[in-house]
Amino acid sequence: MSDDARRFAIQRAISTVAQQLNTAQFAEFKRLSKKLVYGPDFQLLLLDCRDERLRRQQLDCLNPVLDAAGLHAATLTLHTAAQPADDVPSDVAALEIQLRQLAERSQVIHCLGARAWLDAEQRPGRWDALNIRRERIAEHVPRRLLLWLDADGIQQLLTLAPDWWAWRAGVYVFSTEPTPMPLRAEEWQPQFDCYQKRPTQVQAGKRIAELRDWLQGEMEPELAWRLWGELGDIYTSQGWWEQALAAYQQHVLRLQEALGDMYSIAVTQGRIANIFQQRGQFDEALRILQQEQLPVYEQLGDIRSRAVTQGKIADILTMRGQLDEALRIRQQEVLPMFEQLGDVRERAVAHSKIADILTLSGQLDEALRIHLQEVLPVFERRGDIRERAVTRGKIADILTQRGQLDEALRILQQEVLPVYEQLGDIRGKTIARANIAILLWQRNTDCDRTRAAELFAQVLQAARQLQLADVAAIEASMRKLGLPIPPAAN
Repeated sequence: MSDDARRFAIQRAISTVAQQLNTAQFAEFKRLSKKLVYGPDFQLLLLDCRDERLRRQQLDCLNPVLDAAGLHAATLTLHTAAQPADDVPSDVAALEIQLRQLAERSQVIHCLGARAWLDAEQRPGRWDALNIRRERIAEHVPRRLLLWLDADGIQQLLTLAPDWWAWRAGVYVFSTEPTPMPLRAEEWQPQFDCYQKRPTQVQAGKRIAELRDWLQGEMEPELAWRLWGELGDIYTSQGWWEQALAAYQQHVLRLQEALGDMYSIAVTQGRIANIFQQRGQFDEALRILQQEQLPVYEQLGDIRSRAVTQGKIADILTMRGQLDEALRIRQQEVLPMFEQLGDVRERAVAHSKIADILTLSGQLDEALRIHLQEVLPVFERRGDIRERAVTRGKIADILTQRGQLDEALRILQQEVLPVYEQLGDIRGKTIARANIAILLWQRNTDCDRTRAAELFAQVLQAARQLQLADVAAIEASMRKLGLPIPPAAN
């Protein structure tokens, strides 16, 4: 069969499925089919499908596509509801043996029942064992591996087998209840507040698939820019800067400009400036804030948005070391505007930012006074335990610089770390423990340095496992103190 004839047969097999699936399911099916047919020999594909009937339907739909592509598929059933106590294979080593055997005659291997077989609660240690064997499996099983899981199983893989997660070729979500597309702009609500709580990569992947599917159809311009904007926000939350910029610049701005929506254009420009700032392109970020965003808010008389934008400008100036100008903007522009608005919380945040700049300038006494008298009491009255912990952490930093290590250590151990543990804030807890390790090393009494070394090793392991962006900073701190960096798990 010629290449053209094969491509036609593959496309016909894919198109035939359209009548059997709903729009969202078919969109995922097409993505999966193209990845299987045109992707490399070795791939790890993760499938979120809770419904057994739908899973069987997907397998039946895939077979003609794989046949047209000349790919043979095999099925390995790891766990069945009929025999919940009998795991076949019995462990990860046995799994590798069976995968090798199937790889001799098949290019595609479906691993069914993987969610129960790998469950962290019922089978502790299996994800870790699978993670350790990834190099061997990739070498000896160079095939398209499809792990049929659910959202919880994929989240376990992300957390407990991070190296496998890094190797994933795609995440595909098949649901019997697709999210209905909003018909009008006023019906739309973003699924995540990406600037308050970052969605997991699994959650982001599922929502991106929904948005892409919706955006293929016709809709009113105002709804379209909102959907593109949500897509850009999710890309930004995952650090996918190029995709986010394309969504904002090529789609959102174009639609907003056609509608003449000045305020929304200014908000989008702020999103774009934030990306340039994250990428270290401070000049372009400043230009956008000062020339594209701030004048709009001034024209509209929007005091709050002006204050927020001036604060972002001050943040960039602080990063560039222009502390005097950053301090002037915070004291003379931002703080008075929040006082005018009567916004007690934002006024406290502005004071905190002023104290941060004073700390960088070496004015520790004044910085400490502001935190203790202007910032901390506000968050205590409001019952904001997170901001209270953040402020106490800053107080501990200042005390450390003043050589008051015992008090700084007490604050971190008794007033900061317990709050992050209570909130379930994994990153906050990790950073607090790293700061405690640094203080123990600096204090160097009794067994402080032994405890510090142990704590650093624990913190680094946790940060690596959770794929936190702070891994490099933790490793840098350890190198600075002369501590060995343990290798990442293979």
